[in-house]
Amino acid sequence: MVRHFEHVTIVVRDVEAAKRFFGLLGFEEEISTVITGPIMDAYMGVPGIEAEHVTPVLKDAAPRLEVQLLRYRQPSVPDDLR
Repeated sequence: MVRHFEHVTIVVRDVEAAKRFFGLLGFEEEISTVITGPIMDAYMGVPGIEAEHVTPVLKDAAPRLEVQLLRYRQPSVPDDLR
């Protein structure tokens, strides 16, 4: 039985829409960056990764609770999967 989780990563097509959705749930954006390069390739297991990475957090939650939103730029998503 799950009692708590610290974070979850969700791959999204539209970062702005996802931020608005989580904002309605009380989350506030804490970090917004682009992940890329050899270290991220190895960590994520995705060669050539480039992705927007936004972290909304639920302020004042104890223990901490965050959602990591990930929108891939590279590798690109094939048109038939969009």
